[in-house]
Amino acid sequence: MDREARTMYRTKFHNLEQMDIRALTWCMQCGNCINDQRSEVGADGTCTVYDFTPGFEPYYSRGKNMVIRALLEGRLEPSQELADAVYMCTVCNLCNHMCHNTWDEIEDGGTASFPIHRVMDHAAVYEALRADLVELGFEHRPGHKVLLASVKQNDNPWGQPRRAKADWTRIYEPKGKNLAKKKEKIDVLYYTGCTAALDRTMTDVVISTAQCLDKAGVNWGFLGANEVECGSILMRVGEREEFKRVARHNVKEFNDLYEQYGCRTIITSCAGCFKTIFQDYPEWYEEIGEVVKPEVMHTFDFLLRLVKDGKLTLDHKVNARVTYHDSCHNGRHCGYFETPRELLNEIPGIQLIEMPRNGKNARCCGAGGGVKSGYGDLATRISLDRVKEAELTGAEFLVNNCPFCEQNFRDGIIGIKSELKNFDSVQLVAVSCGAKPIEALKSLGT
Repeated sequence: MDREARTMYRTKFHNLEQMDIRALTWCMQCGNCINDQRSEVGADGTCTVYDFTPGFEPYYSRGKNMVIRALLEGRLEPSQELADAVYMCTVCNLCNHMCHNTWDEIEDGGTASFPIHRVMDHAAVYEALRADLVELGFEHRPGHKVLLASVKQNDNPWGQPRRAKADWTRIYEPKGKNLAKKKEKIDVLYYTGCTAALDRTMTDVVISTAQCLDKAGVNWGFLGANEVECGSILMRVGEREEFKRVARHNVKEFNDLYEQYGCRTIITSCAGCFKTIFQDYPEWYEEIGEVVKPEVMHTFDFLLRLVKDGKLTLDHKVNARVTYHDSCHNGRHCGYFETPRELLNEIPGIQLIEMPRNGKNARCCGAGGGVKSGYGDLATRISLDRVKEAELTGAEFLVNNCPFCEQNFRDGIIGIKSELKNFDSVQLVAVSCGAKPIEALKSLGT
């Protein structure tokens, strides 16, 4: 998104001033996003959190945009109460997609276009507001403070030492090279991310990815104890100076691997890491100082490439009914809707059953934007709603490509005592390519 400074206002909200906010007025004059119904495209409701909050205007798009306009015009002073409401948003960007004023009828098969979404990105504007509130000294939620303290101390948000990033190798000894011990020539860097590598209940996501890479004969490596978190959490909660610090470190590390050790591709299993490295780093390249030189891919995209190139063969049947959840970072933010489905459909025996709200219209799991750590009860209530929707498909497995989604769905599944199995789609690929036995699926999920 073009962050060229606007001249409409001169205020203390300099992050907002850098956003293109011409669409604020159009948004304020509408308000249909409260109960948007578009049955022709499978849409039901626009705001992920609206039905689970007090329901006042600042909890959904039009209200937040009215607040932003009033702040910029000096008619409203920021407050801690306002900051708390602003953080009660998953920045899933469903509002940006479904807004009547941003709906691109031509792109979606119609005859008229209202391309305001090319002017204003709702999620980016709300993140800019959060950054301004941080700079003005308003407090984070208690859960956010814990994560931020850990990032500064451990370079990950989960309170674990740096060396724990390689603990998964005690369970599976990969052919990939541990670059923390010695930097060597590699073609692919597997950036494991923090959540799957450090949450012991999700370690198999990293292991399954490593098994697939080994099965395909990829020359790959991982950073292990030297891996620094991507900065996604920092960006979402408004800590932009910290974000730029870790981003500069990571880009330098990635480009050194590119220039000195032949790394041409970076893959990650985490939707948050992918969105941050693939999309946020390029948008902030002036402040970071350089762009990432290797190609950045999500694991599912890279594995599909291996399958199509004949380097990874999916010939073991997995007879199961599966429904796929589109994470917001992979989906609406980065536009990856068909690739993960294409990969699932390559697995023999898989029956993919869609939830009513899928693709661009998919509901957020409820964990994004700092909501899981800041408002755990809200995140769980949203998860319950999505899990019920998945159950109604009759699927056995609820699969995704995002550790945050998987964590939050786990709480939802437990909450309603669902029999759904919830895990990452890479684990199905690992079984189908013969990297792990099909019996392993019985131990996965909730």
